[in-house]
Amino acid sequence: MALGATIYFKQLQEAYADRPRFKLLKELGADEAVLHKNIRKQLAILFIAPSLLGTAEAFALTVPIINEVDSINVIGFVSGLIGVFLLIYLLFYFSSVAIYKRITS
Repeated sequence: MALGATIYFKQLQEAYADRPRFKLLKELGADEAVLHKNIRKQLAILFIAPSLLGTAEAFALTVPIINEVDSINVIGFVSGLIGVFLLIYLLFYFSSVAIYKRITS
């Protein structure tokens, strides 16, 4: 989660730095939809790798621990944890896309 927040704030900082480049691209006739598509792709790449790694790590670390407790459904519990983790990453992603677009527009 800390890595997701770090990526989020780093990308917003870079959005302010990219503002002159986006302004220049718009003046040269770049389509706004194409620029927004590129923003979504750029941010997706940055958020996908840590979320996949975090998911694998969560699965690898929690399953052996939870297997020791017989009363808990391991697959359901781990799936719930991973679901919450991915939901938070998706919120970081969609929020950063929206703010990045607003900053560069």
